[in-house]
Formats: sequence, structure tokens, C-alpha cells
Amino acid sequence: GHYDHIEGLSEVDLKFYVHSQDKSFLADAALNASLYMGNSFTIKDNPEVIDEGKFSLGSFDIEVIHTPGHTGGSVCYRLGQYLFSGDTLFKGSIGRTDLPGGSDAEMMSTLRNRICTLDDRLVVYPGHGPATTIREEKELNPFLQMI
Repeated sequence: GHYDHIEGLSEVDLKFYVHSQDKSFLADAALNASLYMGNSFTIKDNPEVIDEGKFSLGSFDIEVIHTPGHTGGSVCYRLGQYLFSGDTLFKGSIGRTDLPGGSDAEMMSTLRNRICTLDDRLVVYPGHGPATTIREEKELNPFLQMI
């Protein structure tokens, strides 16, 4: 729900998805943090609300994994052996928890109970930065070492 992941939505005519806990971020510039970044905006389009589970998009079967911590509605999308982790997991780091909706306790629980239980062979494509694997993050990411 943060500005850097939703900013272009008003410029395209596409269906988009958001977790129910982050839907309010679309209509609130303080929650989506655009208010603090010098380009305050809101999104007026209605998203498809998706919490956790599976759905199909064209020929792709997508698993939605609820991963609260960066925001209450943070999710990762798994497509086969690929995980699109948004701002939950980065190569060597994790998403911030000091922005609206963030929680240190939820992030640590997500890392322990959601991320570290995934297949080590999954290739991870974060919302920012280079790709990695679950195995590499378990071995080298200092935040996963704290678990």
C-alpha cells in the first residue's frame, strides 16, 4: 500500500490487487506515505481485494502469502519456484517497519513462520534490489539469523 508500489496505478487501466488490510492506504496519502514524500496522492480506483490463498491470472496459478510486518497487508506472490516478495524480504535485508502500518513484532513473526518455512530453492524477486534465494537469505541475511 505504500506510494512507491501504487503511484502509477491511476495512469493505467488495469485490474490490480491489494490485501484487505492495505486497501485503506489507497485513499489516504498519510498511510501510503506519499504525503511525506512531496507528491501527495490517492488512488480512487477499486482494487480486487485478495487476502491469502490462490487465484489464477491468465495461465498463471498464483499463491498469495500474507506476510505482515512492512504493512499489515503485505503479501508475497508465489508462482511455481518464484517468490515475488514486495517489501517483505530483500537480498541481505528486509522491509522497513517504521512507516505507516509497519510492525517489528509482525515482521519477525512473518520471517520465522512464513519466509523461513518456504522451500530453500525458491528464487526471490524483491520489490527493490537484486534477486536472491530463500537458501541464501537463511544463510546470509542478518535479520533471518536473529530468528
